[in-house]
Amino acid sequence: MRRVSIRGIEFLSNFDQAYERKRMPDNRVKVHIVAVSDYREALRVACEIWDMPALYYAQSSVRRGQAFTFETIGEWDYLEIITPSGKRVVSDVCYTDTNEYGIYQTIPYRGDRAGMGCQFFVHDDFLEMYGRACNSIWQDSTQVIGQADDGSELYKPPFLFYRGV
Repeated sequence: MRRVSIRGIEFLSNFDQAYERKRMPDNRVKVHIVAVSDYREALRVACEIWDMPALYYAQSSVRRGQAFTFETIGEWDYLEIITPSGKRVVSDVCYTDTNEYGIYQTIPYRGDRAGMGCQFFVHDDFLEMYGRACNSIWQDSTQVIGQADDGSELYKPPFLFYRGV
């Protein structure tokens, strides 16, 4: 395995030993160090280097029923949108309607080659989300955690339920 170090940062040509594969011949390491001003510009540079499309968004979540919009960087032919239920939708526009609660995944394609996609979260009412979160950590309030000096049983205090302890 070829190892290159630049100012203490190591770049490895392959990870065969880490994944218990048979040892491959040493590969060349090609490193691109480019100064960029923000994440969008970093995506643009990566798209130019690897010749693939990418997706960028300014906000990572929307309320259910609202359209989620994103910006494509580089040339692309279509988008594959995977809903929280696993349904796959092919689209040729840079937005999608959101009617399912959960995490969506969107991948741009040029031909049959996938680009750098993104994930976004579709939420409903924040109070309902809070209720689901609290219910997901429900614990048995009859759990005995010890005995008092007088011999009576001590139960887990209710304030510990919402901390997940």
